[in-house]
Amino acid sequence: MNWDDVAVFLAVARTGRARAAAEQLGISQPTIGRRVERLERDLRAPLFDRSRDGYVLTKQGTELVAMAEAMDAAAQGLQHRSLPGDALSPIDVRISALEWPATLLATNADKIHALEELAAARLEIDVSDETAALSMRQADIAIRHEIPSSGEFVTRKLGAIACAVYGAATYVAAHPAARTERRYGACDWIMYTHEQAHYPIMLWLSAQLGDRKPRFRGSTTAVIHEAVAAGGGLAILPCLLADRDPRCVRVGAVMDGLHSGDYWLIVHKQLLRRPAFRRTVDGIVRIFADTTRGRGQPAPIASKGSARTSHESRTSPLRMASGHERAGRPRSRA
Repeated sequence: MNWDDVAVFLAVARTGRARAAAEQLGISQPTIGRRVERLERDLRAPLFDRSRDGYVLTKQGTELVAMAEAMDAAAQGLQHRSLPGDALSPIDVRISALEWPATLLATNADKIHALEELAAARLEIDVSDETAALSMRQADIAIRHEIPSSGEFVTRKLGAIACAVYGAATYVAAHPAARTERRYGACDWIMYTHEQAHYPIMLWLSAQLGDRKPRFRGSTTAVIHEAVAAGGGLAILPCLLADRDPRCVRVGAVMDGLHSGDYWLIVHKQLLRRPAFRRTVDGIVRIFADTTRGRGQPAPIASKGSARTSHESRTSPLRMASGHERAGRPRSRA
């Protein structure tokens, strides 16, 4: 019997609907159905009666709920138990983050090594927008735009990540209009793909460009960044990334109010019983606070643009896991 199937069963039992369980776990409705059916085959018992009104527990399903909840509680207790010497022992912390906050942590790797709060933490970062990461025990901490509607989690608001218009130094030198308001009609532009057209940044930029089409599109910030650095045109990029790249030049002010949206740190409530995890959360919050306030970033360049200027060695290696994120999924942003 697969534990993931039991977790899916619990989600369906608690919500009564495959769609609600799918949204809670961040997987598709067909996957929900297949996993429930597989669990029923493994147990050789019907667990639900299916109807137009949703999933109704059978007698066998009702009996299984109590056992599954006990398994769930035991798994959480085992995973998040506090051990002697926890305050000093190194800990592995799995973080599931969207692309921009994952980049923020990576570009602050030196601070992660230096912060006392993170002295005992070894961080593994998975670039992902899967909402199932926490509920399926695939991560200890998640950084997302939305707060979970259910579950034993604690949340901390991290704030937004500033952005501005950038171009390659060579491109800007060859296109003086890049530094003026004429940039929207006179310069080439690089944007996200149509799947990300709902991003606030893309909605605003599309309004500035009118009927003009971008020269290049990309589905991730990394792709857009490289296209800008190669001289392909202008794009809106996070300041934390582009300000560090000598190939890129900021041609306008930091865009106050135009960003990817506020981020939230989400962590299992039981994890915070461990002092090392509490300090790790505090350290991540501190790094975000310093970065989103603009500390260590070049001062905004004066601009006549419509966007306003914003007024604003330890044992802790940082490891970036292979990414699963598709930045264009409607439920999430960069």
